[in-house]
Amino acid sequence: MRGDDEQAVLVVLGDRGQSLARTRYTADTGVLQITMSRPESLNAMNYPMVPDFLAVLDEVETCADLRAVILTGAGRAFCAGFDRAGFTGCDLGSSWLLPRIVGTGRAHELVLTARRFDAAEALAIGLITSVVPAESLLDSALAIATSIKQHPPLSVSLTKKGMWLATETPSLAASLELENRQQALSALTEDQREAVLSFLEKRAPRHANR
Repeated sequence: MRGDDEQAVLVVLGDRGQSLARTRYTADTGVLQITMSRPESLNAMNYPMVPDFLAVLDEVETCADLRAVILTGAGRAFCAGFDRAGFTGCDLGSSWLLPRIVGTGRAHELVLTARRFDAAEALAIGLITSVVPAESLLDSALAIATSIKQHPPLSVSLTKKGMWLATETPSLAASLELENRQQALSALTEDQREAVLSFLEKRAPRHANR
C-alpha cells in the first residue's frame, strides 16, 4: 500500500474539464494525476478538452509545491490522439517532436504509413521508456514521480530546460557552457545544501524551493 506521501491529487478532464483550483489539492503530495476521461472515444482529445487541459497546466505552473504530473487515460486506452475533425499533425507539433525522439527516418516511416505498432516496438524505437503490466502502471508512474521530487526543484527545472535546449544548441561547447552555468546556479541554493545534508543524514530531503 502506498503511503500518503505517494498519493496523487486527481483532476479529471472529460468533454467538460475540471480546473485544478476546484480540486482538493494539498501541497503534501507534490504529485498531480490528470486523467483524460472519454473512454468511449479511447480518450481522444476534442476541442472542448484542449482549453481545459491547457488551463490545468497553466494552474500547475503556479503551484510551487507541485513537483510532478502524471497524465493518464480512463478505461482501456491512454489516449487515441485527437479527434480527426479539425486537427492535423502539424497542429500538434508532431513534425518537430517525433524526429527528435525516434530519429528522422523512423519518424517519416511512422507518419507517412500511419501504421499501427505495439508497445514492444514503441519501446525498441525509444518512443517510450518502459513497459509495465496494466495493474502496476499507476504505481510505477508514482514511483518515478516520487523519485523526481526527491531532487531540488530548481535542479529539476534547469535539467529539463537544459535537455531540451541541447537539442537545438549548435555544438558540444555551447552545451557544456550552458551546463556549467546551470550547475553554478544550483550550487548557490539552500536546496542544494539540504540535498547534501539529507544524504549524509540518510533521510528524505525537505526542499524549500530556495
